Parts: sequence; C-alpha cells; structure tokens
Amino acid sequence: MITLEREKTMTVSFMGETVEVTYSVPTAAEAETELKDSTNAKLFKRFVTKVKSAGVAGWENGVDAESVINSPGTYSLVNEVDLAIVDSAVLRPDEKN
Repeated sequence: MITLEREKTMTVSFMGETVEVTYSVPTAAEAETELKDSTNAKLFKRFVTKVKSAGVAGWENGVDAESVINSPGTYSLVNEVDLAIVDSAVLRPDEKN
C-alpha cells in the first residue's frame, strides 16, 4: 500500500529571512489538469494554505497565499514554492512498491 503525504511544509530563505510555507500536495487528477495550465500566482493560491515568518513584518502569525502574492517583491518566493508543489505531485519509481 502506498501512503502519500497530502500536505507538506517547507522552509524557504526569502530576503535573508526564513519563511515556512505549508501547501497541499496535488492529486494525480490535479496534476493532469491544474498544474499544466496554471500561472505562478494561480498555482500558489490554489495549493498554499499558510505562510509564516518571524522575520517578515505582518507574517509572524501566518498569512494566506493571496497576501503573499499581493506583497511586493515576492515573485522569487512564489516561484520556488511553485516548483516544490509541482515536484511533490510526481511519484518517482523508487517511491512505488
């Protein structure tokens, strides 16, 4: 039996600060439909559930994806997380039974 994580939390360095990002792992169906035609912002909004950082003003208690996207200078953060989201949707041969 294969058991997959449905949510992941990653740590990203952003402008010298540590940011913790929690996102939903796309299902196979979502990978087939939503991942291939999504923009960075759309993908981030769809799968990211929480962003938190003690070093970024206003993010100490956590913010949603929309708040991050609307903050200036966050493209690199959004792009890095989007790559992780897409990567998490892939089941590699060594992960299969």
